[in-house]
Amino acid sequence: MFEWKEAYSVGIEEIDKQHKNLLGIGEELVYVMENTTKGLDQYDEVKRLLKELYDYTIYHFTSEEKLMEKHDFLELPSHQFQHKLFVKKLEEIDLEEFDNDQLETTNQLLDFIANWITEHILKEDQKYSKIIREKEA
Repeated sequence: MFEWKEAYSVGIEEIDKQHKNLLGIGEELVYVMENTTKGLDQYDEVKRLLKELYDYTIYHFTSEEKLMEKHDFLELPSHQFQHKLFVKKLEEIDLEEFDNDQLETTNQLLDFIANWITEHILKEDQKYSKIIREKEA
């Protein structure tokens, strides 16, 4: 679900590294979900991982946006808007709801994160990376 694929590479080493780290946090969430299916209470671990995901996402989005700004990427406002929507979704996660139904909430969360990250990298991030690589060539 969160396995790195070469198709995700944007050809910018630092951004690829950050994407791999985001996927790694997703992998940790999968592990936690597997423990949830075994009936283990994973509230504290999910809470920790969501904080880690949130903090790292902010760091990554800031890095990405600075890079786009440096290279005058014309679609920066649209890209920033997408980033804001993702952050808003993370902020809206109801930990009380999670605590009441850990398995269902974790599954929904994993699906959302996996789909967003992979779709965003494959479509949106490829746009700016192509332009930046052309400018740096």
